[in-house]
Amino acid sequence: MLKSKSIFSVFCILVLSVSAWGQSRMIAHVSKESGGFIPGLIFANTDHGANHTITVMPYTQDGTALDSVTVAVDAGVTLYQTVLELFGSTEVSHFLINGDSDIEVNITYQSVQDQSSPVHIHESDVQSSGWRVYPGNWDIVWDGLAIVNNGTGTADISIIQRGNDGSILDSFDGLAGVVPNEKKLYVLSTDFSAVEGSYFEIIANQPLAIVSLRGTYAWSEYQFLWENAPLKVAVDFHATITNYKGAETCLGCHEGMGEEVMNTVHYKFADALAENYIYDHEGNPVDRKYTGKLFKLCGFPTALPSANWVGKLKDDPSTPHIDTPGGCGKCHIGIGMAPYTMKGLTEPTAAAIGVNIDCLICHASDYQRKFYISTVDGQPELNASGSPVVFVAPRVDGEFDFSSYETAARSVGPTSAATCKRCHAKSGGGGAVIDGELHNFKRGEAYAASTDVHANAGMDCSDCHYSDSHKMQRAKNADLSAYDGMKSESMCITCHSEAPHDNMMYNMHVASVSCTACHSTTSKGGVTYKDFSVTTCPSGDCSSESLNTYGVQMTKFPEDFAITYTWFDGTVEAPIHPRGSAETGKIFPYKRGVFNQPKDANENPIPVKWGKLFVAGDMDAAISTGRALYESYLSSFQGDPAEYGLPDVPGEFDHFGETVDMFSLSHGITKTGALTCTDCHSAENSVLDWDALGISNPSPMKK
Repeated sequence: MLKSKSIFSVFCILVLSVSAWGQSRMIAHVSKESGGFIPGLIFANTDHGANHTITVMPYTQDGTALDSVTVAVDAGVTLYQTVLELFGSTEVSHFLINGDSDIEVNITYQSVQDQSSPVHIHESDVQSSGWRVYPGNWDIVWDGLAIVNNGTGTADISIIQRGNDGSILDSFDGLAGVVPNEKKLYVLSTDFSAVEGSYFEIIANQPLAIVSLRGTYAWSEYQFLWENAPLKVAVDFHATITNYKGAETCLGCHEGMGEEVMNTVHYKFADALAENYIYDHEGNPVDRKYTGKLFKLCGFPTALPSANWVGKLKDDPSTPHIDTPGGCGKCHIGIGMAPYTMKGLTEPTAAAIGVNIDCLICHASDYQRKFYISTVDGQPELNASGSPVVFVAPRVDGEFDFSSYETAARSVGPTSAATCKRCHAKSGGGGAVIDGELHNFKRGEAYAASTDVHANAGMDCSDCHYSDSHKMQRAKNADLSAYDGMKSESMCITCHSEAPHDNMMYNMHVASVSCTACHSTTSKGGVTYKDFSVTTCPSGDCSSESLNTYGVQMTKFPEDFAITYTWFDGTVEAPIHPRGSAETGKIFPYKRGVFNQPKDANENPIPVKWGKLFVAGDMDAAISTGRALYESYLSSFQGDPAEYGLPDVPGEFDHFGETVDMFSLSHGITKTGALTCTDCHSAENSVLDWDALGISNPSPMKK
């Protein structure tokens, strides 16, 4: 098969796109005589009873607008003109047509050689971001495209060759950075090989209008052109990704989304502290600006992300990825870099913008996240503490390679319960497998079809939690570390009324009992006690040759456990204890968790460096290293630590002491298994601890 870039001098294709043109009429390719074809213009007034005029607005190939020209055609007359006669210039590349539709415009192309015949191309008003073209026999003809960006932004145009089964055979991404109104020319045989039964898709992140031509080669005895009409097709752009470059690929179409994502709690792991939300032990409101898991040393992890972001724990050198990674960053929506908020910054760094976003973790259904050690000159890249730098994709000498995720990128779509549960199903302490799926085990909640009516109805997390601009909303509750949007009322009433029951007695309880108190009753245990004083090896083999890691002793109850019911008035006693009374709040359900964590002599918790424990089982080193890293972190923090709720550096380790946390329950919603009158008001075995609630059972009942 012959390939020749000189074909550019003889092919003509009609494609028109200009941001200001919309669905206007257009002639998108005007050839030049020096290019081998002589263009001619035909203006036909199809109205035999009246004269009409149109305005023609020409552009150069780089999209520069030229002076417009008015064309007047008498009734029933067909006017023939050359490009030079009409425009007075040979720089015209394509033009827009405004005015009476009674005048129809055609362009002709005829070879400068003898033994040729012209082709006539009619004006078009069709644009699309996706087109399909079927090739001819490239041994005797060429297939060419002329493409004009009709969008408001820069277009990245891809040409994809597919087999007759729809599979991707090859692709070309060399038509990138096409500015609005600019035209590009391309011959398919330049970069593709002929494959029987194949076809081509032309796709872009901006609308295009396209007409393609097929012609005989310059050395042929006869010079002919044919219009090879393309098909306008609806394109799933995600399914056409062939050169995935991380967030850069996504942001090429989803402009502005990067800034949105970097301003969410999922990225920042922190946000502004709600006014009058957290109170100290003396009942005074906590006066600081920010809150979030970046700065919160609660009992469950007994660690801060600053010293435990993401890294290698255990690894088999024969595999390209890290076999046992660890750290809080494993579930961050970045690619491995810590968020700008970690050091007290209020804006993302230039190095992270458009780079440190992993769109796939939330949006790709066919995605398995892995971590890789970055290398420089063939050696592991090390951070300031001497540990390997880790990312979700290989980085060699500063260049990322996301090619292993191309299949995942083609599966991108809206978020789902399955994508959310990649992180939220196993947050802290592992997960519970229910109905063959992994579910949240920290709070003991199970969002599964058999345990939650909303899951059974096919609802996804975003149905309730999505706010806008990539942000999520939650109802105010005791363990709301940080939030994008916080609703002061129950989220249930978004869909259900404030009097949702047929039984009016139940509706009377809505003022003092939360919906979840009666309906979130299917919690399945989870971690209820975590003892940092006892190091364990759950697998039985945590040797240096094994990929298994050490841990701390955790008590789990897979069966139903007693839920703690208490008052909540929308405020919290630090760290996450609900406040309220019968006069100020409602009864809410909670899971009580107890954590025996390292503390100094003044009962201040000491953050640990988990890697020291996981790899070597050395809690002493985990405590001393964690404390030292926290001291270093505070010294380099660029904000005021007090405004972020960061405590002073604790003293040396003195003892292990228990901390009690209360985790809210809001999933595992049931209707048939909801509490009834006797469950609470039974005189003998009520699920409520009336004494702890500070009131007496108002109407004792017998079961």
